[in-house]
Amino acid sequence: MNRKNNIIFLVAVLFSIIFLLSGCSRADPGVNLATVTEIDILILESFPVQVHVVAKGYLPNPCTQINQIIQNR
Repeated sequence: MNRKNNIIFLVAVLFSIIFLLSGCSRADPGVNLATVTEIDILILESFPVQVHVVAKGYLPNPCTQINQIIQNR
């Protein structure tokens, strides 16, 4: 019975650590901009001409998600 209690205790500790380290809360969402560090513009040799833009960057923390992409011509 002691071994079973130890396993239950370890599982509870692991779940607690995962919950505390995640730190993400949906209670207070905010709107921020992603930081773009590099932009590659690719002009394809086709007709009509196609242009692809690849933007690379990072988000401020692991909880942030991309919700909307706004593009201008």
